[in-house]
Amino acid sequence: QKRMAALEDDQELKALESSQWFQDSKKWSEEARYFHWKLEYPEVFYDQDGTPKDEPGFDAIIGNPPYVDFKTLPQSQKDLIEPLHSTSSGKFDLYIPFIEDAISLSRRMVSFIVPSMFMKRDYGRDLRQYLVDKTSLRTLLDFQHLQIFGDATNFTCTVIFDNQASDTAHYKKLNKNEQLTDLLEYT
Repeated sequence: QKRMAALEDDQELKALESSQWFQDSKKWSEEARYFHWKLEYPEVFYDQDGTPKDEPGFDAIIGNPPYVDFKTLPQSQKDLIEPLHSTSSGKFDLYIPFIEDAISLSRRMVSFIVPSMFMKRDYGRDLRQYLVDKTSLRTLLDFQHLQIFGDATNFTCTVIFDNQASDTAHYKKLNKNEQLTDLLEYT
């Protein structure tokens, strides 16, 4: 209760903001541009008294994470990501830890449009196992040859995972003759 009350009391908040650890954290945040979900959305993870919720997390997360190749990722970022993510080892793409984070931050559904290479390549092995262990696949739309993002050459898919058990999964692979509009009847 004291933690949440401090955010509502101007004097306590000023004292908190003037503390060295707060100043250091703010500086690191500005330099590294990190985002801490539990600090940005405390109401999703904590009760009014500041204790962790019994079922924390977002109801659903929908996104298009960055497609950044391992080769272009600065070593300083790799060094931060790898120890915190069981799915990110070797030559992973940046969207891999985004999927892991989304699943851990969600109580239920996660949907992303991502490169489909994680289904086939070695760097996706840990993610595939993580998904089998932690989620139920609800939908997989494999766009195959269709370039969703215009000039960007990526083979993409849309995936929907559920953090709760499900007996139903839908899979659709777009054939060469089909266009995106052909998927409207599928949805």
